[in-house]
Amino acid sequence: MAYKINIDEHNVAFPTKVNAGNGGDHILNMVISEDTDNGVIGSNTGWASFEEFNFEAGNDGFKGELHAAANGNWYVLVTAVDATNPPIFLYNSPIIEDETLNAQEQYFYNAADEMNVKGYVLKLNDIVEESEAIFTGTPAEGKTVTAVGSKLVVAD
Repeated sequence: MAYKINIDEHNVAFPTKVNAGNGGDHILNMVISEDTDNGVIGSNTGWASFEEFNFEAGNDGFKGELHAAANGNWYVLVTAVDATNPPIFLYNSPIIEDETLNAQEQYFYNAADEMNVKGYVLKLNDIVEESEAIFTGTPAEGKTVTAVGSKLVVAD
């Protein structure tokens, strides 16, 4: 007899060279209303409570440029931001207690009912790393991306 277990895979991301991660800007405590992958770029939609802000996926003022990373992921160079609505990069360090094969980062996500997620305020020329799971369209060197919902949309 055999059995099969399917585990949802999620985006793998990292704030590679982000000014906020080096004390240059804020890292906000973002409240998410639905399960959200690391690496989603969105907006701060307002105060939730002391030191907490509401998060919404997608950001109209964000643009990025793709560059291939050596590990098969993609670097996204921030090329445009709206100063009145700066993009927020969601990222919590994956803490996975499972010691089996399921302990791989692509099985990690941020559950809405568990905790707040760190929100890095992005600036021009910041660089974040994203896996292919977050893209709508085919990523390629030098292509432009925008943040629509929980995806990065690759321009044609």
